[in-house]
Parts: sequence; C-alpha cells; structure tokens
Amino acid sequence: MTDFDSRLGTALHDRVAGVHPDLDHLVAASTRAGTRIRLRRRAGVSLAAATGVAVVAVGGAQIAGGSDPRQVDGGFAAEPRQTASAAPTPTKAPLADGLVFSLHGRDVTVSRWGHSWVADLDSEAPQSDVAAVKELYPRITAVTPWEALPPLVDHVPVTFSAPGWTCDLAGGDDKGGCTADDGRLVSVIWRRASDYAAFTAKSADDGYFVSKVHDGLFVTLQPGQGTSKTAADELGATLHWVD
Repeated sequence: MTDFDSRLGTALHDRVAGVHPDLDHLVAASTRAGTRIRLRRRAGVSLAAATGVAVVAVGGAQIAGGSDPRQVDGGFAAEPRQTASAAPTPTKAPLADGLVFSLHGRDVTVSRWGHSWVADLDSEAPQSDVAAVKELYPRITAVTPWEALPPLVDHVPVTFSAPGWTCDLAGGDDKGGCTADDGRLVSVIWRRASDYAAFTAKSADDGYFVSKVHDGLFVTLQPGQGTSKTAADELGATLHWVD
C-alpha cells in the first residue's frame, strides 16, 4: 500500500465516521421490494398454470371428439362421413311374348312357344350365354339356335267329332291329319298364338280353316288334294280344345 492510499483511507474514514445508516428505512424498503418480487413470481406461476390447464382442456375436447383435430366452430367445417350404401338391386322385365333384353351386349328376343317360352340368341354368342339366359328366366325351355325348339305343348291339344272322319293327331311335330271315309284328307297343325295375325293375313285365300286363339295356340286345317275348303270348315266346326 502506498503513502497516498494510506492518507486517503484515513481521510475517508474520518469523513464517514459520523454517518450511521437508517436501518429501519433500509429494512422497510427491502421488505417492500421482496414482497413485490414474490407477488410477481406468484402471478407468473398462476398465469402459466392457467394457460396449461386451458391447453389441456382444449386438447382433451379434441381427443374426446375424435382423432380429427380440425375445428368445427369458428373454423373449418367437418367433412361429412361417407356411409356405405347397399348397391341397387337390378330389376328385370317380366317374361312376355316379344320381350327383348340385352345380355353381354347382345339382344335376346323372347317368344311364347305354345305352352313354353323360347329365346333367340345371336349364333356368335358364347355357349355360356345359353345358361345365363335360363338363369335369368328359368321358365325359358330352349335357346335358339343352340337348342331345338320344344313341342308347343306336351299333349295333343285338340280333338274333332265330325261324323265320317278319323283323325291321327299323335304323330308329333305339332301336327297330325284327318281322313274321311271317302278318302278326303285334311292336315291339322297347331301353331303359336304370336303367329296368328301374320298367318291369317297371308293365308286368307288359301283355303285354310283357322281356329281362334286358345291358351297360346291356334289350329289350322288345310284341305288336301281333292278336298274342298267347305269340308275343312265342317271338320273345323267340331274342334274341341284339350287343356
């Protein structure tokens, strides 16, 4: 320590020797400062805690509402959830004479064939389409040209009771014949009702006897050589349907 430092220390000591700090004032000031610091710390802790609770509450609400964190109120609207719907069941038209429907891009035409139903399918269609047609309409008994036409009926549909005539109608192929005692001949054919209009328009002057339509059928009587239309009409007048 230098001589100057020694003199300065002595002078400073003498200067402040009579100065006494106001301890009460210092204590009070220190207490007030400490109180303010503690209040600030408490306020900060309380605010942080409140903020944490709010965040947890919002997060809990979002979790409870689902895993989608998008806002609904005041934000983006929630997208509607897609619900699975049953595929519409396809419908088919009822079986009817002249019905046309499409199968694998090809038209299929349905006809009443006497007491049966037949379908006409494109000859270039695959064989599997024949089974598909019958699966769609089980009452169809034949699909042409893949299958032969069935008999119009499974029994002889008519009888005749004219005196002097004998009929053999069980020969098959939907036809038969009647013979008079004097040798006159008349051929008998039963046909499908859908051909009635076309047949009557074509054969009006051909000497045929044409019955009325009955249960999907009509019958024609054609006079043979040497037999008049009058004889065919007389025989036809005694026709009886066998159901």
